[in-house]
Amino acid sequence: MIHKMKLNESPFERIKNGTKTVEIRLYDEKRQQVKIGDKIEFSKLPDLQEKLLVDVIELYREDTFKKLFLKLYNDEGKATEKAKGMYEIYSPDKEKQYGVLGIKIKINVDSLKENIECDILVIGGGIAGLSTVYNLKDSGKRIVLIDKNKCGMGATSCNTGKLTFMQ
Repeated sequence: MIHKMKLNESPFERIKNGTKTVEIRLYDEKRQQVKIGDKIEFSKLPDLQEKLLVDVIELYREDTFKKLFLKLYNDEGKATEKAKGMYEIYSPDKEKQYGVLGIKIKINVDSLKENIECDILVIGGGIAGLSTVYNLKDSGKRIVLIDKNKCGMGATSCNTGKLTFMQ
C-alpha cells in the first residue's frame, strides 16, 4: 500500500539526503494503516511538487513522544528536547488521544531509476567521494552521490589509506 504524507522542507531534504531515517507522527487513524513493507510518498511543502517515495522497514509504537525518543536515542536529555519540538507540531492532548508512531524508512531505490537532476554527480561513497560532497555541501549546487553499496563499505573500509600511527 502507498500512503501519502506532507512534509516541511527541512525534514523532506534530510530524508532525501539520508540523514533522517525515522519519521515521527501521531498514531492517528491514518497512521494506524501503515504496515512494514508499505511505501510512503512524501510531498514537500509548500507547493507539494517534489515527491519522494520511501519503504517502511520498521515501526515503533509508544504512548508518548518522550518514550519514543528514549527508545530511539537512549538519551534522556535528547529525548526531552526532541519531545518538546514535537509539541510545536502536535498538542499533548492529541498525543494522549492517539499515542505516537516512529516510522523507520529507507528511500525506495526503484523510484530512483527515474531521471534525477543535479549540478554535480559524485560516483563512489568512499572517503574521497564523501569528502567531496562534504566540502561542496554549502556551495548551493545540487549534489548527488551514488555508490553500488552503502557508503564507506568498499575499499575505504578495508585499508588505512597510508594513515597509520607509525608513519
